[in-house]
Amino acid sequence: MQALEFETDVENGTIFLPKNLGMLNDKHVKVVLMTCDHSSYNKKVFSTPTLKTKHFSFSRDEANER
Repeated sequence: MQALEFETDVENGTIFLPKNLGMLNDKHVKVVLMTCDHSSYNKKVFSTPTLKTKHFSFSRDEANER
């Protein structure tokens, strides 16, 4: 048994093999699927920002403007 690895997208329930794996056409293969949840790779941890405002001069209205 030979193990080959590649990434692809599933389109309407179909997995397309890369062209370089054309030798697998009409062959029986064993398939193992691992999903990639890319959104979990983009998670960032943010800490609460702090600002030193001791030397800033502004009113409450200016501070609350958006």
